[in-house]
Amino acid sequence: MEVLSDFDQDIFLVASSEDQLHSFRKEIIFPEHSKFFFDDREYFPYPKIFSPVLGVYTALKELNNLGYEKVFILSGDSPLIKGEVIQLLIDG
Repeated sequence: MEVLSDFDQDIFLVASSEDQLHSFRKEIIFPEHSKFFFDDREYFPYPKIFSPVLGVYTALKELNNLGYEKVFILSGDSPLIKGEVIQLLIDG
């Protein structure tokens, strides 16, 4: 989160549930302007099965609904990525 907060971009995070987000908030300080979505299970109604693809689907669907044309998706298990790498990917 520290690396992402250095960018002047909107930050959206996807959690599997409000309980998961509550758990994350105990351990992680999120940038003040962060916004959150929860897994959209419309097409995946299996509450005990979790999938990273469901988070990606949710993010793309919600951001499309908000009018975003481009997104940068970063997995939550990539905590050591450097800001320079993110900038390189954004600049394409």
